[in-house]
Amino acid sequence: MSTLNHHIDNIIHRYTVDLEPMQSIANHYNCTRVAVYYALKRAGVDTSKRTNGKVDARCEYCGKVIQVQRAKFRRNKHSFCNSECYYAWLDRKSAEGMMYVDSRQGRRIAREIISKVFSLQPGHIVHHEDRNATNNEYENLKVFQCQGDHLRYHRGFRVPILWDGAEYIRRKVA
Repeated sequence: MSTLNHHIDNIIHRYTVDLEPMQSIANHYNCTRVAVYYALKRAGVDTSKRTNGKVDARCEYCGKVIQVQRAKFRRNKHSFCNSECYYAWLDRKSAEGMMYVDSRQGRRIAREIISKVFSLQPGHIVHHEDRNATNNEYENLKVFQCQGDHLRYHRGFRVPILWDGAEYIRRKVA
């Protein structure tokens, strides 16, 4: 506990500014999450979820300041004030060159093509890099473990790619 008192300014900064979870701070100082909690309480930092559980963020589309839960803010790269702003932001991104062309038949064909060179399981998701489901060239296809990984990829996070068609072509040519 005395170690935490020596580093209280750093702990406060990590919790309030960097929005680091208490467990992560505790792991860094080799103590329990409860010890970090009590150190923050002694320093006068409000740790209640009702008041301090939210942080100020800006809506990615309209710029409005909104309150977002700390954990959600850490987890997501973009914040939106409502679903209308989210879909408007997606439309703007599409207008910037990422048009989405849906085709159930194209998705089915993509799964058949990939199944010839990769052991595709029922839960795996086939992703079309150019968002055109009728473009089933190897270079345009990727496979993700689940829909959650696929969504995280679209939102800009690094996720494991089970199979990459562009990489497959590079290895095949080499």
